[in-house]
Amino acid sequence: MGLLVAVVVVLVVTAVLNLTLSVGLVRRIRRHTDVLNGLVPDDRGLLPVGTRIPEFTAVAVDGTVVGKGTSEPPELVVILSADCPACHDNLPDLVAYIGAASHPPERVLAVVCHAQDAVDAATAMVEALAGLATVVEEPCDGGVVGRAFSVDGFPSFYVLDGGVITAAARAVHLLAVPRQQPRPEPQ
Repeated sequence: MGLLVAVVVVLVVTAVLNLTLSVGLVRRIRRHTDVLNGLVPDDRGLLPVGTRIPEFTAVAVDGTVVGKGTSEPPELVVILSADCPACHDNLPDLVAYIGAASHPPERVLAVVCHAQDAVDAATAMVEALAGLATVVEEPCDGGVVGRAFSVDGFPSFYVLDGGVITAAARAVHLLAVPRQQPRPEPQ
């Protein structure tokens, strides 16, 4: 009889342990699925709030030099990848965000990186951001701005004030609602 009780106790303990591990595993799989689907953006790898933007120099698609030596630092830095579904999903929200903030194009830096086989997708992103931002196109592996911001995930959105990061996120909707800024009148 004692042997039977011992076997039952071991089976019950094993079943409870198995159930506990299974519940933990299901939770972890759900979290990773949400991150991969972009529902809960993973902010790991972004530069922290309070960081001064790193020094870099890049040439925009229109020939403008951006980075070190420019007159004023950007107010918004956006780093996208042409082969990133979350980047394409965030693009309409980004266009609306830039419009609501009334950032002049020279104060918004948009970096569109791409692999060799995604040039067409990059061109579509560059065209969508033209006129709203100063756009830099670079390879995803080893681009100047990507290295300066230590990019290890896409998309990356940074709001800046005087060259210091005040907000960082992987989705536009996680950034604070921009305050309206008057556009300067053309002279």
